[in-house]
Amino acid sequence: MIIDVPGVDTGNHLAVANCINKFLAKNSQKHQANNTNFLPAYLPSHVPPPQSHPWEIYDDLKRVSVSKAGCPDNIPQKIINECAFELSLPVSHIINASLEHGVVPTQWKEANVIPLPKQTPPSIEKVRPISLTPTLAKFVEKRVSKSIIKAIEPFIDSQQYGNQKGVSTTHCLIDVYHKLISEAEKPGTVMSVHLL
Repeated sequence: MIIDVPGVDTGNHLAVANCINKFLAKNSQKHQANNTNFLPAYLPSHVPPPQSHPWEIYDDLKRVSVSKAGCPDNIPQKIINECAFELSLPVSHIINASLEHGVVPTQWKEANVIPLPKQTPPSIEKVRPISLTPTLAKFVEKRVSKSIIKAIEPFIDSQQYGNQKGVSTTHCLIDVYHKLISEAEKPGTVMSVHLL
């Protein structure tokens, strides 16, 4: 599939790729980097970072799908899967050191970005970047995400239906329906429903 870039010959794949790269990079470069001096809870934290144990990393490494696309780290998924036992201890040390020091290895920040067209025919203004990140970076993301969710879970409103595992807009509709039926059964109740 060829993405239409105004003013660029569609046969010149390198020029098309460079234009798409510039377009996608423009969106991320228009924002300034976060200044960590303005983040009071940044480091040092009074809460220790989550620890990754070798047996947990072993389970993650064994679950790596060998059929997935390659990552920018150029480590074949099959090697990660088959050498899970041997890799689990050093990988757990790397992850723990990264979280303890608050430093993300440069290699984990790289990604292969694939522009996925949102419409047909595809155009440069309507592409969505899909990032293939290094496998180890995905493990750290997953671990940090789990620890953050676990920490904030008691504070999440019971009426929060979006962005939660196992909860969807269907649950919200059921809740609204239940409230409507419950109120309708009470004598002398007048209700009005506005759907926008």
